[in-house]
Amino acid sequence: MKVKNLNNSSIKTKSIIKSTFVKLIKEHGELNKITVSELVKKADINRSTFYNHYDSIYDVAEEFESEVIKVLFNSNQTFSSLNDIFSYIDNIFSYLKDNEDTYRLLLSSKEPLIFLEKLKKYISDKLFLVLKATPNFSNNKDLKFNINFFTDGITIQILRHFKDKTYYSLDEICAYSKKLFKLLFVI
Repeated sequence: MKVKNLNNSSIKTKSIIKSTFVKLIKEHGELNKITVSELVKKADINRSTFYNHYDSIYDVAEEFESEVIKVLFNSNQTFSSLNDIFSYIDNIFSYLKDNEDTYRLLLSSKEPLIFLEKLKKYISDKLFLVLKATPNFSNNKDLKFNINFFTDGITIQILRHFKDKTYYSLDEICAYSKKLFKLLFVI
């Protein structure tokens, strides 16, 4: 049974597991090369302690994804202006920048695509709901395609940044994303 009520000890244990997981991603480069045995040995915890918190290595990776989704997609956030959308874009990039070391390691592995697909879907869905509600786009049959095209480009640039395959910083990608959004969606 997984620990449901996190006390200080459980929070500390999960933190140790997650930091060790990130180090192992850096060492191995691929999620599927990390074993629970290796993780518990490097984290200096019992195997049963790991299984009290997670079912598998993939659950640790999924928790990282869930944290990002939770932080970035607060359902209480409303959009009533272009500035609100730009603030939303800023929040996404600010979170990635604040956690850059962790996400650089996670996304530099060979298996970031599931995470990026989730990220794209949440961003696309949120933007679609906002834009579909505006008079300029309420009847636009290509809106979903245009939003997907936009978010695909951004997420690929984020991935390229974390894999050191571009010289653009997260701040520059953020600024260009807002510029592109304005060109594509503001009339």
